[in-house]
Amino acid sequence: MWGTSTGSCRALPPTGRAVDLPGVDIIELGGGKLASVIGYFDSRTVPEQLGLQVVVQPQSIGPFSFGISTSPQTGKTVKPGAFSVTKLEARSDEEVQQD
Repeated sequence: MWGTSTGSCRALPPTGRAVDLPGVDIIELGGGKLASVIGYFDSRTVPEQLGLQVVVQPQSIGPFSFGISTSPQTGKTVKPGAFSVTKLEARSDEEVQQD
């Protein structure tokens, strides 16, 4: 998703800053129909892109920095347009054994 902060959000004033939020939607099909769609994204991304700091800790212990992440490097400079993950589930143990 992407957009620009032009209205208040959770009692914060608009910043006019752009937001680019990568994420993934998990789509489940069942019985030949759409069963569910669940969206996942890093909830820290939006506040940080709006210039806010996200810290979840008791105020009495002071500011901390923490975290680790990793990503494969291919040498390409463009973000991928899309990717797909497929999960197959068997209806029974007998179906697993079928060729």
